[in-house]
Amino acid sequence: MKRIAFFAMTLSLLACNRQEAPAPAAAPAAVDEPVTEAAPPPGPESRPDFAATVAGVAVASKDHTTLVAALKAADLVVSLASPGGAYTVFAPTNEAFAKLPAGTVEGLLKPEQLGALQGILKHHGA
Repeated sequence: MKRIAFFAMTLSLLACNRQEAPAPAAAPAAVDEPVTEAAPPPGPESRPDFAATVAGVAVASKDHTTLVAALKAADLVVSLASPGGAYTVFAPTNEAFAKLPAGTVEGLLKPEQLGALQGILKHHGA
């Protein structure tokens, strides 16, 4: 019994006298380097023949900036930037968009309205 008591007391003393392992050395301070983001891949606008496409004509027009914003939001610029595409587009001007009820365009440009916006825009092409 004395051995058990002695053993228990020895363990408790060792546990109380236990030293913590030294903390690992701190990593050297990071060097402040400018963060450079990878450039996005070039879009259809970078192609030499872009200006001759339906999308190129719309982008170049100061009267179709709302249409271009809608095409971009609907992810349709690439489709309309196909060279040699035989498209007829009934392209509403900024003035036509301004005649819609307040908030209509803004609402359609929201990501959750992507399907509705694409449907509307696709009905303006043949």
